[in-house]
Amino acid sequence: MHASAAKSGLSPTTHNTRSTGQAFPRILVCELLAPVLGGSLTAAGLPQASRFRLTNAATARGIALLGSAAVVSIVYFLAARLGLALVSAPSDVAVFWPASGVAVGLLIIFGQRVGPAVVIGVIVGTVAASVMSDKSLLTSVLKAICNASEVVLASWLLERLFGRPFEFGDLRRVAGFLVAAGLASAASATVGAWTMVLLHGYAPYGDVWRAWLLSDLVGIIAVAPLVIGLGQMWREPPTRAEWIEGLGLLGLTALACLYTMSFHAGSWLAFSPSAFVLPLLLWLAARCRPTFGIAGAFLASMSIIYATIFGIGRFGEAAVPLIERVKGAQVATMTVTIFLLVLTALFAQRKKAEEGLRKSERLLAKKSYALASLHEVGSRLWLKRDLNYALDEILAGAIALLGADMAPSGSWIARVAC
Repeated sequence: MHASAAKSGLSPTTHNTRSTGQAFPRILVCELLAPVLGGSLTAAGLPQASRFRLTNAATARGIALLGSAAVVSIVYFLAARLGLALVSAPSDVAVFWPASGVAVGLLIIFGQRVGPAVVIGVIVGTVAASVMSDKSLLTSVLKAICNASEVVLASWLLERLFGRPFEFGDLRRVAGFLVAAGLASAASATVGAWTMVLLHGYAPYGDVWRAWLLSDLVGIIAVAPLVIGLGQMWREPPTRAEWIEGLGLLGLTALACLYTMSFHAGSWLAFSPSAFVLPLLLWLAARCRPTFGIAGAFLASMSIIYATIFGIGRFGEAAVPLIERVKGAQVATMTVTIFLLVLTALFAQRKKAEEGLRKSERLLAKKSYALASLHEVGSRLWLKRDLNYALDEILAGAIALLGADMAPSGSWIARVAC
C-alpha cells in the first residue's frame, strides 16, 4: 500500500485518510438501511484501514439515529396536526389522534432497536404540534412523554406476547393487539389527564381521561394495522396480479367512501353507506392480501374522520351536537377496523388450513403409491419366488414410504437409497 501511495505522490497517512473518507458514506448507508433490511453494519468491501474504525461507525450510527428521528418527528407532527384539527371543547383534547397509530406501527415493524429514534421523534413531533396549538411548553413536554410511553408500552406488550414479526394471522393476535392498544391508551390517559387537569383545569378528570383514552385508542386501532401491514408487504411483496386487483379495489373503495359520505342527512344513502362500501371491503378481505383489506378499512375510517372534522354529510349535520357526532364517528371507525381485522384473520386462518390440507393430500398420495408398490412387489415374490429381486424392490418401496412420512428428512433417505 505504501508503494502505491508513493507512486501517486501521496503519503500513507493521506492515502488512508482519503480511503476512510470514501468509506464513511458506505458505513452511513449500511446504518440507515440496517433497521429496514433486518441486517447489521458490515465492513465487507471497505478499505482495510477503515474496517475497524469505530469512530466512523459510531458517527454513522449517530447520524442514522438523528435521521430516523427526524423522519419520525415529521410524520408524527403531520399526523398530530391532523388530529388537532378537531378538539373536544370541555377537555381540550383531540378527538382523534392518528399520530399514536403511526408511531406504534413503526415501532412494531422495526422493533426496539429503533426505539430511541421513535421516542425522540414522538417527543419532538408532539412538542412542535402542541406549541403551535397555543399550548405551554411544560404542557407540551409532559404530553410528549405520555405519548412516547404509550407507544413503547403498546409495542413492548405485542412483542412480549407474540414475538416478531407481528402479523394479523389469527384471532388471538387480533385480540392481543386490541388489548395492548387499550392498556397503552389507558396508561397514557391516566397520566395525561392529570397533567391537563392540574395545569389547566379545563374539565373534570373523568371527562379528560375518557376523551384522551378514546382519542388514542381510535388512532391506534385505525392507523397502526395499516403501518404493520405495509411492513409485511415490504418483507413479502405481492405478485403483479395481486397488486392490480388490490389497488383497483382500493380505488373503488375510496370512491365509494367519498360518494356516500358527501350526501347530506336527508338522503337515504346517508343512513346506509355500507350498502356501497361493505361489499368492496368483503372482497378485499376474501380475495387479497391482508394488507389490502386493512387499507380498505383505513380508507373507510379516514372518510368518517374527515367528514366529522370538516362537517361533511351526515357526520357534519349541524342539528346534531358535535359531541354526539364525535362519539358516532369514533364508534364507526373502531367498528369498521375491528370488523376487517377479524375477517382478515379468519380468511388468513382458512388459507393456512387449506395449504396444510393440500400438503397432507400430497403426502397421502405418496404413501398410497409406496404401499401400492410394496403390494405389487409382494405379489411378484409370491408368484416368481425371486427372493433377491424382491428384497431390492421391497427395500426401495420401504424407503419411499418412509420418505412420505418424513418429508423434511428426504435428503438422508436419498443417500440411503443410493
